[in-house]
Amino acid sequence: MRLQEALTFDDIQLVPQFSDITSRSDIDISTNISHIRLSKPLIASPMDTICEAEMAITLGRLGGMGIIHRFMTPEQQATEVNLALDCGVNVCAAIGISEKTNNNYKERLNTLMNKTQSELKIINIDVAHGHCLAMKNAIEWITKHYPNLHIMAGNIATKEAAKDLVNWGASSLRVGIGNGCFTPDMRVITAEGEKPISEVIPGNKVITHVGDTQEVINVFEEERDEEIIVINDKIKCTINHEFYVVRTCDINKINEHNIDLYTLWIAAEDLSDEYMLVKAINE
Repeated sequence: MRLQEALTFDDIQLVPQFSDITSRSDIDISTNISHIRLSKPLIASPMDTICEAEMAITLGRLGGMGIIHRFMTPEQQATEVNLALDCGVNVCAAIGISEKTNNNYKERLNTLMNKTQSELKIINIDVAHGHCLAMKNAIEWITKHYPNLHIMAGNIATKEAAKDLVNWGASSLRVGIGNGCFTPDMRVITAEGEKPISEVIPGNKVITHVGDTQEVINVFEEERDEEIIVINDKIKCTINHEFYVVRTCDINKINEHNIDLYTLWIAAEDLSDEYMLVKAINE
């Protein structure tokens, strides 16, 4: 285990500045998400260990909002959403971007809207890496079929991604890349060769999904109690970790000049023979 320097509240002193506020009650931290007003700017993450109806109701009553996760059947998710709606709180529902039969985002959204009698006003397109063609296609389909629905899209982490998602039709953005994880023994390609991801440290240079070399600026280690998927007998990761792929049926259409038109980011749980992993080659 590597020890890293960290700070606690005991180590930090906030320097006070002049204030013209006469009372704490004068402070307004409310925010609007389109026509939805939150008196507290708090939104629960759409994770299966975080937010279902109970959390959404509790947070909604406090002035925030919960996003009901998508790791259940569309019918079960609609039931959770209705429980929150029946309590008169603001609630959001998450969908993905997969078009696989068992997790088709179009079918999920249609079910949610039908089962909630269109009372659901805001949805979250929940993707670990939201700056991708599949996100663009999903936003365009949703705005065409449900033009009055607020679309919270993400996750993103760059200015370019924000501009693109807004131009594609997103109503609001979810910032911060998703947290899919590899197991500690997963080997990654660095400028010095392959090494277990647990041995990667700041300053190392790793090969990205497109073959570029990027310097590691920080590392994160977490203890997780989640399902692990094994891909191609050697890649071990959580089910929400996303991979850079192309559809197998498009292989004969792809060359080095047009590959960007065909690549997708697909969660590990949605991978199948329909997709082929794109392997970066560092020249």
